[in-house]
Amino acid sequence: MEIHLHLRDAAPRSEPAPPVTPRDLLQRDLEAARNQTSQADFKASLLGSGLFAGGAVLFASGAAVDLRSAAEVLAWTAAAGMLLVLLALGTAVWPRLGDAQRSAAEDPAAILGSARLNAGDEDRHLESLAAEVALVNRIAHWKFWWLRVSVMGSGIVIALVGTMAVLEAVS
Repeated sequence: MEIHLHLRDAAPRSEPAPPVTPRDLLQRDLEAARNQTSQADFKASLLGSGLFAGGAVLFASGAAVDLRSAAEVLAWTAAAGMLLVLLALGTAVWPRLGDAQRSAAEDPAAILGSARLNAGDEDRHLESLAAEVALVNRIAHWKFWWLRVSVMGSGIVIALVGTMAVLEAVS
């Protein structure tokens, strides 16, 4: 018994892709913005834990005690800078909403009313989804801004600590 295969029969048939709707695009954008906020939170946590651990080791070892005057000034300046960087990291992680957005987001009746309104009105749902995308994008923007400030501040702190160590070694 012979089996004959035709190439045209063996090739999978491709169905045309379903049309992309505005809702699909907005939901994709919302997911991307949420992923960005998660990445910013992860990076801020990683940088914060490294700074906290490094600062704890420096101060627990007494590195800032009994230094010469120039090195001591640098050590305490670095400590103050480290606190400012940790504050900036905390600001990056903490999402900030405006008062009107916060009160609407925390009111169960407003959430339920919005859901009922959006359930039957596609345009209203798209407006609501677009507003959420804009809000999450704004949060992601500020998270990354504060993260960049923290990274720059960390670089300054590391430079101060390095200079302090060199001054102490030379003295």
